[in-house]
Amino acid sequence: MLPELVNSVNASYELFSHLQTRSINSNQVPPRFAENKNFDENFQGMFINKPEYKKCIFRNSKFERPAGESSCFDTCHFYNCEFIDADFRYCDIENSWFISENKISIILNSNFSFGTLFNTHFVNTHIQGTPFREMVIDNCFFNDCIFDSFGFERSIIKNTIFENVDMSKIVFRFCDFDNVTFKNVVIHILDLAKNFGLVNELINNGEKIKIFYGKDNYLTLEDALSLLPNLLGYYWAEKDYYYVINILALEKRYDELQKILPEAFNYVAQTKDFSTLQDLCNLIVKLNILSSDHRKKIYQIINDRIKPNDFSNHQIRSFTYYLDNIKRILLENPNAYPTASITLHTDIAPDKIEDLAPLLKCIESNIHRLQPNLNPKIEISHHSPYEIVVYISEVLPVLLSVCQVFYYAFGGAKSLKDISSSRYEKTANSKKGIKKGKTKGNTKKDISLKFGKFEFHYSEECENHIENVEYLIS
Repeated sequence: MLPELVNSVNASYELFSHLQTRSINSNQVPPRFAENKNFDENFQGMFINKPEYKKCIFRNSKFERPAGESSCFDTCHFYNCEFIDADFRYCDIENSWFISENKISIILNSNFSFGTLFNTHFVNTHIQGTPFREMVIDNCFFNDCIFDSFGFERSIIKNTIFENVDMSKIVFRFCDFDNVTFKNVVIHILDLAKNFGLVNELINNGEKIKIFYGKDNYLTLEDALSLLPNLLGYYWAEKDYYYVINILALEKRYDELQKILPEAFNYVAQTKDFSTLQDLCNLIVKLNILSSDHRKKIYQIINDRIKPNDFSNHQIRSFTYYLDNIKRILLENPNAYPTASITLHTDIAPDKIEDLAPLLKCIESNIHRLQPNLNPKIEISHHSPYEIVVYISEVLPVLLSVCQVFYYAFGGAKSLKDISSSRYEKTANSKKGIKKGKTKGNTKKDISLKFGKFEFHYSEECENHIENVEYLIS
């Protein structure tokens, strides 16, 4: 950097510090990237900006009112730290610890929604007024924590332990529980019907469970479950169909459950409550009580009852987003398999859109030949040149085989890393090195490629239009 710019930057930092309500040392503005660093109470947590920290230790540090969206913390330790009014949406926190003595660590009125917590421990931490919404919480540990006035909502919670925690003052709502252990915990009775898998995990992986209700009253889990069916009338009258369906499933009253589904989906579709509609779809798919034909009928009900012509702009955006998710849940990927996206970059300009037809035919026919049961979703970009993105959902070995064939067919022979351990591959179209069998003809030629037991067919014009191929499995 030029000397005059350095002086200007230093002066600008001093002015910025002077304008702050609270005094800060401009020389201690947090780094954007840090590894193997130690930070103390002088760490200016309010000024972080999408940081990426690895193997760092924070002691008595304060993150107050920071713009911490999309922050990444890998193998970090937070000792006696405070997070106050902090925005940590879309964060990625892995292999980390939040720990303190005498509940000094506090997470207050902050937001960790839409983020990921993996292999992260919260010990002696006071969490209050901090939503955990639409998160993935995997292999985590909450021990001796204080929970107050917040909720886990529409989150996936798996391989996680809650131990010595009173959860009566928080809410679990529309969450999915899988292999979650509860030891010496208190949970509110009304949460039992609001989530998928919670009751089963409490029964199978619970020790010393106390169910809270009313004002300082407690039940055993067994007694609480015996009361749930008595709430059916209330939930039915209030049109809380998610809770009704969940309770009927817990009671194994499947005939009654299936009879109410059309009414439930009719009502929720007409109210334009698209998030609840998605929750209902998630629930019935996870309960595994409907055949493929029944799921198609449910999807048809949703399409018939919702008329987007009368929607406001924000309703149209919401409807488009949720309907795409609902279609994936009911029809395209009801088993929640991993999804692969195969992107084919072409040289086709908007005035040559007719050249897309052979490519689309090639994609569909080859996927059907490779895996007849796959139901691909194909999207075409509207910019120039066109891109074709193919989405398929299946078990990982099937996804890898299909991606590999597309990768080699249009990418040519190329040195690759071990494909079974890779989540992302990309290749340019070298058009050489693979043995191709071509049929005789004057102009357009058909190409047939063999990859072990798989065969891939396309016309030469398809190959000529593909610039490169990449895929992502998630």
